[in-house]
Amino acid sequence: MSYDIGDIPMSAIFGDFNNDGIQDLAEVNQGDNTMHVLFGTDKGTFPIATTYRTGVDPISITSGDFNHDNLLDLAVANFDEDTVSVLLGDHKGGFTTQTKYETKDKPISITSSDFNKDGYLDIAVAIFSDSTISVLFGCDNGTFSKPISYSAGGVPVFIISGDFNNDTNIDLAVANIAENTTNILLGYGTVYFQAPLKFNTGRYPCWITLGDFNHDQKQDLAVTNKHDNNISVLLGNGNGTFQTQVTYKIGGRPNSIISGYFNNDNNLDLVIINQMDNNVSILLGYDNGTFNEGFTYSTGDFPFALTSGDFNNDTKLDLAVTNSNENTISILFGNGNGTFQTQIRYSTGSTPHAILSNHFNDDTNLDLIVVNTDENCINLILGTRNGIFQAGIVYPVGHNPRVIISGDFNNDKRLDLVVVNSDDNNIGVFIADRNGFFQSQVTYTTGKSPISITSGDFNNDKNLDLVVVNNLDNNMSIFLGNGHGSFQATNMYNTGNAPSCITSDDLNNDKELDLAVTNFNDSTVMMMFGNGDGTFRSPISHETGKKPSYVISVDLNQDGRKDLVVTNFGSNTIIIFQSNDSGPFLIELHYIVGKKPISVVSGDFNNDSKMDLAVLCYASNSINILLNTNKMFSSQTTLGAGCGPTSITMVPSNNGRKIDLAITNKGTNELTIFRNMCL
Repeated sequence: MSYDIGDIPMSAIFGDFNNDGIQDLAEVNQGDNTMHVLFGTDKGTFPIATTYRTGVDPISITSGDFNHDNLLDLAVANFDEDTVSVLLGDHKGGFTTQTKYETKDKPISITSSDFNKDGYLDIAVAIFSDSTISVLFGCDNGTFSKPISYSAGGVPVFIISGDFNNDTNIDLAVANIAENTTNILLGYGTVYFQAPLKFNTGRYPCWITLGDFNHDQKQDLAVTNKHDNNISVLLGNGNGTFQTQVTYKIGGRPNSIISGYFNNDNNLDLVIINQMDNNVSILLGYDNGTFNEGFTYSTGDFPFALTSGDFNNDTKLDLAVTNSNENTISILFGNGNGTFQTQIRYSTGSTPHAILSNHFNDDTNLDLIVVNTDENCINLILGTRNGIFQAGIVYPVGHNPRVIISGDFNNDKRLDLVVVNSDDNNIGVFIADRNGFFQSQVTYTTGKSPISITSGDFNNDKNLDLVVVNNLDNNMSIFLGNGHGSFQATNMYNTGNAPSCITSDDLNNDKELDLAVTNFNDSTVMMMFGNGDGTFRSPISHETGKKPSYVISVDLNQDGRKDLVVTNFGSNTIIIFQSNDSGPFLIELHYIVGKKPISVVSGDFNNDSKMDLAVLCYASNSINILLNTNKMFSSQTTLGAGCGPTSITMVPSNNGRKIDLAITNKGTNELTIFRNMCL
């Protein structure tokens, strides 16, 4: 959700400026020398904005009750005018005309607190041009003294206040880009500060946030390092000094950073703006002061400043971002679990082609596995309690891995893996160990160019078996499992021309597993009914659309019979084959979807007890959601799926009450999570 504002917005804060119990936003615009106050509603919208004049080139803003009238006031640093503008709140929900106070040359950042313990808020400003800070001490009527200068070292670009040595006096932290340090000026509780203490950061530190990240009752710091594309976390010792920085990689040209409880686990989290990537990074905190590697959300063009607040009164923190190149503010509503209501992306290996979700390490959290075709590896990405995912563990596989499935192949109640290695003409079996990881693959030879695989107990010996379709041989290989994690190759069966996908289910209600195979060049789907001993009957074929690419089985009409859903890559459609009392798959339903559909999954996405469909379309970079209404799919919703989507899987969330979607994007080497917003 975006709102048009002034020209080149630079800084924003939130607060209840009209005392209606709802959070409002104030932001300053460098391009037209204005401040906009956007008044919030209980729905999280900001329909009314009021404009106020500032000085020349406003760049930073702070708020506080400067005149003790229980109304929030505002102070703005004007970079090219060498002034601070103070606008006092009135009793009508607005602000008085600005009063200007001179500073030294180029004020660039501003903060407020009671530095001299006289009960009145003071203002501190970082001065860009002469390595100092200026402090304007407040009076009881909202006016301020002439500034007093203190050495800050280097080239200060950001200032923040807090009690860093637990002496109840307010101190200052300043980011210095010339020295690549954060400098601490300890306060005496008077009009004096100690000489700065310097702590190393990365290159070009430009923004600071503070908080007790490790629950030791000492203030810690997090600093964005613009030229290193990372942040520094400096844990406080409680005496005004800090431990050596720990860095976390984020996006391109990080700028603004804030901390807050975004997933309600009592650990402070971090949100960072990445200017070159046009997004924000979310790093969720642990109780020891460390952070996960995070995920991202898109913003507008060239985001600059960031603030947070509960904009829609749902007790969950939201985000507001100023976008300098398009003169807008983006609002991202929080879900209360560390996620926000847009897609989430994670990096994968090169050319991710397939994805699988399940519980792989026995911690009750769903995990993900991604197959990367160009790097010949798979990534195990472990889930956490709050629905995010940790950095992946890499396992080498064969050449050109295409598909992966899981199952308990050695009957130890742990999930194992099988990967189809298309260029090696084999499959690789990974047996799980007791720690939630996997042993090296054991390979079994298939036909030429294996492309799809399914598992099931086809001979009723209570051990899982495998069936693989071989695209260039026009056949499929049967591997019967012995229950110890190894397999024996048995029969091969002919398919149609260029088989592309296989699935298994009881398709004719005889309690035996059957097979369904799509034949890409024949434009058919064929069913082979199982005999229950590992063999199959002669195939029955049905025409599909052009170039069928994927098939699943699911009971869509709640009649107790399995239906088939086929994606048609060449005709941009799906076809549903339904059974009735006269026989299997006699009813055909056709639906137009996006361009070049390559995969489909089925689940109850809107909690109405009916199975819906999500179709992944490669050429249109989209997901088509088809909701099941009265046994039909009367409407579609289209979601953008990023560049070059290749596979899709379902990820249950909220203790199984919702189904999210995860896709892989080979165009950007990313894994994208789509959160389900249905109640």
